[in-house]
Amino acid sequence: MVKHYLISSFRNFQRQKLSTVINILGLSTGLCCALLIALYAIDELSYDRFHEDSGNIYRLKSQFGIQSEAVPLAPYLLDEYVLSNIPEIHSTIRLRPERGEDFWIRYKENIFVEKGFLLADSNFFSFFSFHLVKGQAEDVLREPNSLVISQSAALTYFGDTDPVGEVVYIHGLYPAMVTGVMKDFPSNSHFQASLIANFELARSYLPLNIFENWGSLSCHYYIKLGDNANPDVVSGKIMQLLEEIIPQMTDLLSIYIQPFLEIRLYSANVAWDIGSQGSITVLQSLIAIALVIILLATVNYINLYTAQTAKRKKDIGIRKVLGAKRSNIYWQSMAESFISVIITFLIALGITEMLLPYTNDLSDKSLTLVTLFSPPYLVILLVFLVFVSFLSGFYPALIAGSYTPAHIFRGSNPNSAKNSFWKRIVDLRIRQVLIMFQFACAIVLITLSFSINRQVNYLFTEDYGYEAAGLLVVSNPDDENRHMRFSRLKNHLEPFQEVQLVTAGENIPSNRHGNFTYIQMTESDHEVQTGNMNVSHDYLEGLGARLIAGRFFTREYGTESSNMIINRTATNNLGYTPEEIINKTVMSHRSSQPLRIIGVIEDIHFYSLHEMSHPMMFNLFEQPSPYSNILVRVDPGNIKQGLDLVEKFWKQEYSEYPFIYHIIEDRHKSLYNKEELTRKLTIIFMIAAIIISLLGLFALASYIMASRVKEIAVRKIMGASQAQILLMLIKEFSLLVVLSMVVSWPVAWMAIHRWLEGFAYRQELAYSYFFIAPAMVLLSAWLTVSYHAFKAARINAAEALKYA
Repeated sequence: MVKHYLISSFRNFQRQKLSTVINILGLSTGLCCALLIALYAIDELSYDRFHEDSGNIYRLKSQFGIQSEAVPLAPYLLDEYVLSNIPEIHSTIRLRPERGEDFWIRYKENIFVEKGFLLADSNFFSFFSFHLVKGQAEDVLREPNSLVISQSAALTYFGDTDPVGEVVYIHGLYPAMVTGVMKDFPSNSHFQASLIANFELARSYLPLNIFENWGSLSCHYYIKLGDNANPDVVSGKIMQLLEEIIPQMTDLLSIYIQPFLEIRLYSANVAWDIGSQGSITVLQSLIAIALVIILLATVNYINLYTAQTAKRKKDIGIRKVLGAKRSNIYWQSMAESFISVIITFLIALGITEMLLPYTNDLSDKSLTLVTLFSPPYLVILLVFLVFVSFLSGFYPALIAGSYTPAHIFRGSNPNSAKNSFWKRIVDLRIRQVLIMFQFACAIVLITLSFSINRQVNYLFTEDYGYEAAGLLVVSNPDDENRHMRFSRLKNHLEPFQEVQLVTAGENIPSNRHGNFTYIQMTESDHEVQTGNMNVSHDYLEGLGARLIAGRFFTREYGTESSNMIINRTATNNLGYTPEEIINKTVMSHRSSQPLRIIGVIEDIHFYSLHEMSHPMMFNLFEQPSPYSNILVRVDPGNIKQGLDLVEKFWKQEYSEYPFIYHIIEDRHKSLYNKEELTRKLTIIFMIAAIIISLLGLFALASYIMASRVKEIAVRKIMGASQAQILLMLIKEFSLLVVLSMVVSWPVAWMAIHRWLEGFAYRQELAYSYFFIAPAMVLLSAWLTVSYHAFKAARINAAEALKYA
């Protein structure tokens, strides 16, 4: 029997080649999209699950002052108190990644810019489940200057030489000895590192206030709880402990805990994260899109297979006359569905394999199809295929089994006579609902894609309060010669016509500023928290900041260390207009002397538009700290020439230091990598949905034209023209698009509104997209239906009435 089903199925495929190809194309497109999204989702959900006791690990997050974002940081001093006072905490560990922009290591004569350097407590390899190749977990980080290196980093630094016992120099000055070698971190770890040093090594080169000041949130802090510990209770005990130790800060500082396994996907409001973040919203959206596309493809299959069945009704009638039962016809149709799904799945696997390199480039992952065939996912995959086969084949098989030979050979409707009218109505309505579902999905995805594209374009083109084009940043090593290097570079470069200005500052756009203080007018008790940045004289001009009132810093007035410039938000928070506040004096927690406000600038967005602009104050201090970032403004059309000038001078004069630079415009764009990924994925899946929907429309149109041949013939005999028949058929499908549009609007509005909520600065909904998307679908429907309608309108009425 099974062999007979298989032979019959392949014969039917051969007889209806076009329909079969369309069916397989639509379903394989849907399965391919679903497989790609499934691989992405599996990878995102697997983060950090390889650690032992991962369910008992949490990290601390802090909320400080007026900041809307939490930071995954806590004071270094907290460790000695929590273990002895909170019994639910079994162990703790502190981590601190060094900035990859300006961190470098010297080994012999070689200089390496290192982006994966991590400071950690000595119990790092006991707390986490990263594997050592050489060394024991309890010993490798015991000494203050000990260092563990990854296998790939060891190959880069030392070649084939055994690295254990070798000494490297942090910042070229501070020695660290390699005491162990570890395997490279798995890609699904939420933080990455290639070198891990004992935290005590940092005392050599970091400011001591990091280790001694409760106000310094300097460490990424992880805790491991007992099996029965209540995280909320532990979080409350930490706050009680802080109230006892630093009561003066608890009004400003809140610390709570976050589950370790939620870090990757649930950290949208976390700043200064230790690693890259995922997004639960993006993941849920992709899973929803995968389900929708599978449903679209399945609806396609149902519509097209039903149309095929209608054309094969005489074959079904002959089978029944020869003794086939209704169940035989049913299982024959189900067998065809199962075979189609298997063939489609194999094709989808091949397409997915071809698209994986592009998907990996797009998502910055290393996805492989092998993942789907591992034991836990293979069972899910098989169940999924059986479900899709059943979903695709159930309704067409039911229809095929319901045909009666008498009505088939008499040429009447093949449904039973008693309820034939209602069955025709229900049958038509089901198909209309299915095609409306496809249209609605396509309209939602088109509207969503247009809206996301509009917001992402806005992110890249919005006024950030400074001029990013032509702005280069060179990292200036932290030593006693920092100011001298800046001065020499400035004097050397500014005479060149390619260079407009050379300046320096404590921070740069695309980096969050981390220093905050409180200011208040000398005649007021009202305090305002504000970001505090040390800059050189012409830093704000170099950024291209826009002055609203007052003036910038200038060397003409000599020292200006008692003056300050603030932004518009700080001015508003202090209760003045820009013009009124000029020459007013304020007190700051950072200075024992009053500071005079000499200028107000427009807000500068130092980070992304996900966050509101913060109050900011800019100070001019004659000390090394403002010179950590040297900003070189060049003609935007001569970036390469300007960069070559800087690099040539640096390598001639400061060859003992690495030349580390950034182009601000590129860094600015990198702030929106997730949004760019969302835009590209939405466009891809929108196109897939449109293709699948049009294939479904093609199937439905084919079925309806085949079932209405007599009606069209009668209309032609009664005098209807080809144009009238064509218009009649197009109007029927146009009504389906209009109804789909009404259904899709609320769904599209909610999806767009939810996505835009993640931005502090956003464009309002463009309601024109709610009409453009249906218009695109309607035009596509007209083109698709016109093909069948034109064929139907040209039929020979006599032949149709004779043989239909």
